[in-house]
Amino acid sequence: MGITGGLCLSTLYRVSEAVRHWRTGARCALGSAIITGYELAVGWLVNLKLGWDVWDYSDLPLHFRGQICLLYSTIWFLLCIPIFGLCYLLKRHHRR
Repeated sequence: MGITGGLCLSTLYRVSEAVRHWRTGARCALGSAIITGYELAVGWLVNLKLGWDVWDYSDLPLHFRGQICLLYSTIWFLLCIPIFGLCYLLKRHHRR
């Protein structure tokens, strides 16, 4: 999961400059879609194909094959607020 989290953060860091002028809601929706996409891809591999059963959202409403669900996509949306803020701070510090 650490690798997946790193991929998510790296991807969000890379796209943060391109979406800098977007409204917060639009940036967070894109970020949530990116994280949810990674979650679906990794879940398909580790949970469904390899059978590791790392997570299962089957008990939650509006899930897709137990790998992603609306609740966690909403959490990712909210988490993108500080993530994009951190990305901008890191980019500003890196430019100095």
